[in-house]
Amino acid sequence: MYLPETASDYIVAAMMVLAITGAISDVRTYRIPNTINLIVAGLFPVYVIFNDTHVDWSFALLIAGGAFAVSALLFGFGLIGGGDAKMLTALALWAGPAYLADFVLATTLVGGVLAILMMTSARHALALAAETVGQHRLSAVFQGDVLPYGVAIAAGGAVVGLQLIAA
Repeated sequence: MYLPETASDYIVAAMMVLAITGAISDVRTYRIPNTINLIVAGLFPVYVIFNDTHVDWSFALLIAGGAFAVSALLFGFGLIGGGDAKMLTALALWAGPAYLADFVLATTLVGGVLAILMMTSARHALALAAETVGQHRLSAVFQGDVLPYGVAIAAGGAVVGLQLIAA
């Protein structure tokens, strides 16, 4: 079992738990609470303070601003939800210049897999399996036409978190 070694590792672990909590909320309710995204963003300056290595926080802020602009545009066109836009922005802050490409790649790949899954008949089998084990809400997600993209964004955030802890 892995235990974080430093305070900054615990802060990164908290960020990952919050991102996963946001993803679970997105699956259950199609909403990512603002408090989750605020805490994820608010933990970043704490991480910068407690991290032993240099963090390019000013460039990370610039990247988060760019992510906000892009996600606000996507939200404006109805392609993603508001919670997705906020989560994308908060986690892009954590990705910063060092892990932005990995964050985007992981988010895109997981999102693509989810999208393909939702376009195939496999989603009906997954809905039936979820219904069989009493997961009625998850079954409804598989039968619906809305993709809880917070799952993909949280996966990208988890990839960033694992890299931050490994660094």
